[in-house]
Amino acid sequence: MPSRPWCWEVLARANTMPLPTAYKSGTVDLEFLLKVVKLSWSEAGPRLAQEFLGKHGIHLVCVEHLPRNTPGRRCAAACWQHAGDRPDAAL
Repeated sequence: MPSRPWCWEVLARANTMPLPTAYKSGTVDLEFLLKVVKLSWSEAGPRLAQEFLGKHGIHLVCVEHLPRNTPGRRCAAACWQHAGDRPDAAL
């Protein structure tokens, strides 16, 4: 489970990133995930994935480890869906 400070940082950043469209329930299926995976071949893969997901109403937030003195400062990846149905993914 991701640490709370790290999740709060992800949420804060996601809330400042406007998306061109709202997420539609049912968008993410196997075919959709395969399209995301195919973006990883490129050095620009993370940016391409962020743009692709954003066009479908999903934030992709990249957060470095929080400062050393922050408890629970590290996490490799996480994703969740807000009460308002907006999903976020984080690395």
